[in-house]
Amino acid sequence: MHDLENFARIVQGVIDIQRYEGWLPECREMGTKQFIQGGSYRDPILAEFFVKLQAYVEDPKVSLSVLYTTLIADAESTPLN
Repeated sequence: MHDLENFARIVQGVIDIQRYEGWLPECREMGTKQFIQGGSYRDPILAEFFVKLQAYVEDPKVSLSVLYTTLIADAESTPLN
């Protein structure tokens, strides 16, 4: 993404989903949760922000420790269904 402020907002939104639902989103169908896809398509987005871009955001709204915890939780935990 070229707009780092919006990228930071997207990353924070994904972190909020993990915080409130307990998992990163896998895939959705008209608002219905679907847990059939292997892995999370959000991991590369979060990792890219963590490694490359967070230093360039002027007013960081993303906590790097929370972002790291989110990535680790997604890598090590599996939803029950």
